[in-house]
Amino acid sequence: MVKNPGNLADLRDEAYFSGKLPAGSNDTDKHSTSGRIFALKTAGGGVLAFYALTAQLTLAPPPGQTFQVSIPGFYSSSQTLTSATVEYAEQFATYIPPDQASPQILADASGITGRG
Repeated sequence: MVKNPGNLADLRDEAYFSGKLPAGSNDTDKHSTSGRIFALKTAGGGVLAFYALTAQLTLAPPPGQTFQVSIPGFYSSSQTLTSATVEYAEQFATYIPPDQASPQILADASGITGRG
């Protein structure tokens, strides 16, 4: 199991908005894989794996209510919304040691790609 590197944009945004939304609101963060993994066997017997995930963060006020959210380029604080969905792309390079030890993320990139 690969540990969360702690800098993924969707998780940071989810934590940020959870404190800004009206009481009783929902924030849902879903991850999925692109299904493609590229891997190279290393000289020491481990594996260097490259893969990507997508994430979708949905923010929603309590049922029957509306809210405003500012996500520059995607949502303006002047809009009245019943929900807001933002899509993310996340890419990773991970080393998997030959001895079944915990995989190590060597590099990652994460950011908003669009609005759902």
